[in-house]
Amino acid sequence: MPAKLKRMGPEPKDRLIGEAECREVSGLSRAQRWRLERDGKFPQRIALGPRTVRWRLNDVMAWIGALQVGGLSQPAGPGRSAAPDGNGAPAAAEQAP
Repeated sequence: MPAKLKRMGPEPKDRLIGEAECREVSGLSRAQRWRLERDGKFPQRIALGPRTVRWRLNDVMAWIGALQVGGLSQPAGPGRSAAPDGNGAPAAAEQAP
């Protein structure tokens, strides 16, 4: 029997995806996804074993669909504005010469 079977028809819409496919679909690194997941802003992983995790493709696709046009902006914390000068432009000290 061949190692990989050729699939007939479309892929299932709800299936589990691994690290590489989750990175490809989301466009985010493992570390960035972990931080977002920890903060409740990315779908939770599913532990299949002590060293194996997967994500539901439907959950990741729903997360992508729910993103706002502005992307994954982080909320401003205490003493920190959303942009360096508060208006969307880098502060004068951060501008390139």
